[in-house]
Amino acid sequence: REQAVVFLGMPGPGALSDDIHALDILKTASSSMSSRLFQSVRNRNGLAYYTGCLNTPGINAGCVAYYAGTSAASVPKLEKLFHEEIRRVTDGGLTREEFSDAKAQILFRLDNAMQSPEQRLRAAVTGEFIGKGYLAGHLRREAIERLTLEEVNRTIRKYLSVPGKVTALVLPEK
Repeated sequence: REQAVVFLGMPGPGALSDDIHALDILKTASSSMSSRLFQSVRNRNGLAYYTGCLNTPGINAGCVAYYAGTSAASVPKLEKLFHEEIRRVTDGGLTREEFSDAKAQILFRLDNAMQSPEQRLRAAVTGEFIGKGYLAGHLRREAIERLTLEEVNRTIRKYLSVPGKVTALVLPEK
């Protein structure tokens, strides 16, 4: 009841863009309990119940965002930490370890999903619906495998360094 939700978003790629794979690396690298974001926001500053990053491709454009559940009093400090994390990844990029760990996590999840007939069907139908074809799930794995750290960091800079970031808040009733 007393929880506030902070969402700092910026324009992201559309569903047909190859950039979604690189931003999924960012999302994965920024959303685990061992991520620098989590360590900064929750462990060092005690500001959030949960925090992470999302990449939501849309039909024409999407959204990349950092989010957290916190107290209303912590919102300004939390927003400052989000901007610091954005500056860190746009200026210096992900580290080799962040990149390789995130890539391995995504490939593991994709392999697990392809073992489920339901997940395979869902990937095929979604691929057809958005115009990537029924093999989109299989092609996604190949695209993730081909990614390099330099490519991912270039894509992160492309999306996270744009002006026009928007902060949305849901605050508890007073």
